[in-house]
Amino acid sequence: MESERLEATETKRCHRCGETKPVAEFTSDRSRHDGRSYRCRLCQRASVSETIKKRNRERAARQRKWAKKNPEKVAAHATVHRAVLSGALARPDACEQCGKRSKLHAHHEDHSKPLEVRWLCPPCHREIHGEVRVAA
Repeated sequence: MESERLEATETKRCHRCGETKPVAEFTSDRSRHDGRSYRCRLCQRASVSETIKKRNRERAARQRKWAKKNPEKVAAHATVHRAVLSGALARPDACEQCGKRSKLHAHHEDHSKPLEVRWLCPPCHREIHGEVRVAA
């Protein structure tokens, strides 16, 4: 009934920007009484973009905080990265622990020896770090 009335008017006011726009400028939303979102497509897109930017800023802040607390680990990771790029260190095709072929992580047993790494698939790497956390 509401949607019939809305289709008859063919316009709707956006709650964010306040502009009255054609109904086609609003996405479908079955949970709303009129079947359309309360924000226009442009405002919806801007809102999603702002949320993503906020999450990225928060993640970057966490990463900077971690890096500040772990300079030895950061240096070891950078050394491995440079060695792989230069060809001084070769990334194998298969995990050293399970033999699975995937994109491998370089695991450091001792960060003071940055080029001594074990090449592990992500599940094996998580498993090892889980064991380290439980043991600590």
